[in-house]
Amino acid sequence: MEYEVYQDKASFIKAFFSGLISEEDVAELGDAFEELEDVLIAKTESLLEPRIGAWDQTKEWWHQMDSDGDGKRELVFSRAVFQPGFVSELQVLLTGPFNRFAFLVQVPETMEEWGQNKYGEVGIFSNRLIATKAFVSEFAARA
Repeated sequence: MEYEVYQDKASFIKAFFSGLISEEDVAELGDAFEELEDVLIAKTESLLEPRIGAWDQTKEWWHQMDSDGDGKRELVFSRAVFQPGFVSELQVLLTGPFNRFAFLVQVPETMEEWGQNKYGEVGIFSNRLIATKAFVSEFAARA
């Protein structure tokens, strides 16, 4: 498995967004893109909800429901509920027709501190992982 570690959030974000599906590929997929995204949303929630509750009924995690049309699925977990095993489990969802999608995962101490992301970020693609040094420092030994 290919992985990359970035010293700071700015370089991580640049690398993450450069790895997303192109506008041309989204156009080529047409309506199938939105259908795949809807299925991926359902699969993601089926994976996480039994363990940490529904995102819209808790203040411990958030799942982006809007589509930016770029294949990015954004998830934010408070440190209290984030489990390092989520990374590999989410990556498994990115197989077959979902291999052009990616997860952007952020882990602040609490949801009130979202944006500070004390514990960093990880980008999950079908064939690679990218992360900030803060994320690797906190979670690599526990994965």
